[in-house]
Amino acid sequence: MDLELNKRRQELLENNLNFLGEQYQLHQKYCVDFLSKKSYCIASEAEDHFSEAILVLRKNIINQQLKDLSNLRNYLLTICINKVRDSKKKTNRRGHFESKVRQLFYDQNYHEDIIQSTDSSMSEICRNALRRLGHRCAELLKLFYYEEMSLKDIAALMNFSSTDSVKSTKSVCFKKWVNEANLLRQKLM
Repeated sequence: MDLELNKRRQELLENNLNFLGEQYQLHQKYCVDFLSKKSYCIASEAEDHFSEAILVLRKNIINQQLKDLSNLRNYLLTICINKVRDSKKKTNRRGHFESKVRQLFYDQNYHEDIIQSTDSSMSEICRNALRRLGHRCAELLKLFYYEEMSLKDIAALMNFSSTDSVKSTKSVCFKKWVNEANLLRQKLM
């Protein structure tokens, strides 16, 4: 670790945030403009992603994961772009989940908007099916689909041995949830 980086690390450990404030002032406009002009996201989202990038910079300096401070503008921009991509992946994953739920209840016309639907029991069926899964499955599905937590975070929170075990358990739980919802739906018909 070079002397400059070591000095900045020590300052951050002492809660001196002047360096981060300077970097925010120097690079915020460039990164936000770049993201919005290149149509990665709108300006307000870009500002949020840049703020997150500053926090990642802080964490990486403190944890000694940064090699040097020579090109922070590109470093921060890269973090922002990765944040945008992660955000889009989560949105797509949630959209896929929602389409599966719609398909479950609207076999003939699953493109129908749930909010416009006359079948108001759908959400209740889903909630009841979720309650029947057991605490661990229900919690895992809620954390992944509703809280949008990463597999890594869920593994740590729920004491799984790896992200692969979270992924396979989530898949099994989701299938059980769909089956349970189908059974409840058939009882109501």
